[in-house]
Amino acid sequence: MPTFAYRLFAWAIESRTPLTCSYDGRLREFCPIILGHTELEEAALVWQTGGATSKGPLRQPGWRCLLLSKAGDVSVGDGPWVAGSRHRQAQTCVAEVDYDA
Repeated sequence: MPTFAYRLFAWAIESRTPLTCSYDGRLREFCPIILGHTELEEAALVWQTGGATSKGPLRQPGWRCLLLSKAGDVSVGDGPWVAGSRHRQAQTCVAEVDYDA
């Protein structure tokens, strides 16, 4: 059974809506791009547009891999949907893809 966070991430991909969450004690603002599972854990590749990273305040938007079990207070964000810039290598964040924007 998918978690609430998983269902919200899936809805956000389908409706092109940004999200926010707390992750490792820091606020993250992002658009989920790919959603699925890696080693039985719910995981998402996101384009982070605001908030902070493990290294401090976000300096520029970028790709992040999130384990949904570590994402708290997931909610609908503000602003436009941003799909991110292309990356030249295959993503390894999500092994079994269920949703791909």
